Amino acid sequence: MKTAEQYWQDALIIIMSEMNDVTYQTFIKPIIPLRFTDNLFICSLTMDYKAYKDMIKKKYSAKIDSALTQVFGRDMKFVIESDLKENELNNESVNTYKNLRVKENGLRDDFLFSNFIVGPSNNIAHAAAVAVADNPGEDDTYNPLFLYGGVGLGKTHLMHAIGNHILQYNPNCNILYVSCERFANELIESIQYKKQIEFREKYRKLDVLLIDDIQFLSGKEGSQEEFFHTFNTLIDSKKQIVMCSDRKPSEIKTLTDRLVARMSMGLIFDIKSPDFETRTAILEKKAENKNIRIPKEILQYIAYSITSNIREMEGALNKIIMFARFNNRIIDMDLAEEVIKDTIRTSKSNITIDYIQQTTADFYKITVEELLSKRRTQPLTTYRHTAMYLCRKLLEDSLEVIGDKFGGRDHSTVMNGCDKISRLIEKNEEKAAEISALEKRITG
Repeated sequence: MKTAEQYWQDALIIIMSEMNDVTYQTFIKPIIPLRFTDNLFICSLTMDYKAYKDMIKKKYSAKIDSALTQVFGRDMKFVIESDLKENELNNESVNTYKNLRVKENGLRDDFLFSNFIVGPSNNIAHAAAVAVADNPGEDDTYNPLFLYGGVGLGKTHLMHAIGNHILQYNPNCNILYVSCERFANELIESIQYKKQIEFREKYRKLDVLLIDDIQFLSGKEGSQEEFFHTFNTLIDSKKQIVMCSDRKPSEIKTLTDRLVARMSMGLIFDIKSPDFETRTAILEKKAENKNIRIPKEILQYIAYSITSNIREMEGALNKIIMFARFNNRIIDMDLAEEVIKDTIRTSKSNITIDYIQQTTADFYKITVEELLSKRRTQPLTTYRHTAMYLCRKLLEDSLEVIGDKFGGRDHSTVMNGCDKISRLIEKNEEKAAEISALEKRITG
């Protein structure tokens, strides 16, 4: 029997097709599937405050109901766990619901080390996460642990895996996974309802704090102040802190110097876009978990076409599976190309330096780490200069920004590299054709 999470992932494919990404990220992403009864699909919210909850119920519950009804094949109603009242449910639903309990620690039990695919882009961050999970708070070297990288690269998975691993061996450990936005909202509510003491006790008595999207502290002076004191209390008590962000502490705007210093006192690791082999392995694992056999050439096609976002890649796989199921079709290359062509077009229309680097690395069958390394051997140097040249040609980023993204090189290095490729294209037709082919792969 499928789990609530699996049904929810199927429903998300339908929901995402009916709204823009901003709406999805704001209102649908924070919904957490819990369990389901015969006709109720019970969820919790990562931001369970009245205005947000009312907006979901008013504007989006009908869309969610419709999607759930489609994937279950029977009438289903979306309900928020905190709204449930026993007199609203039939006896069977009441009895079922009484056995349901939202995990107060916020952890997803399906995000584990065992189903995290390790590759060159994340192996160091994974090793650090395992070290923290084995000995939380005991080694100052790993406390705090700060993981950063782009959207959908596995940061949140690793945070949940740390929490789940600790609880497996120490069930009484006081752990909390929370988004930075929820932290800020709880602080606001505590001030509004004069419950600051309860708020501080909740956070400062933790054994492990896992806080996601820390970049949202930017511009929130009150939240920064509260987090600073919470941070100090936990660290001084030898409690473990793990933070995730889309950028390193020094790059988070308006973050106070003292908070940047605290966040940087442990270990900081970045997670880059996975290489082709790792992306393919991730898709193979997802298909295996769904007990669906999909030809490897299709998994490779998805991995080749979508390079910068694992969630988007997994969404494409889910879309193919659902399309085949609803239309009673065999999953083959024709179907895959038909279903995800718009996804690929959207993915490739948002070209970034990271995307160019990853695509160049895949094209030349090297890793991004090699591309950004200090090694000056041939043909690696030419590959690196080619990526710089294409960044300069296709993007509006300055030479300084490009150089920083290529391992901290200065603007003159980028300029010289671009000049070398320009001259090479003029003199060598074969090389010009090769770079043209790479550019077409990048631009789609």
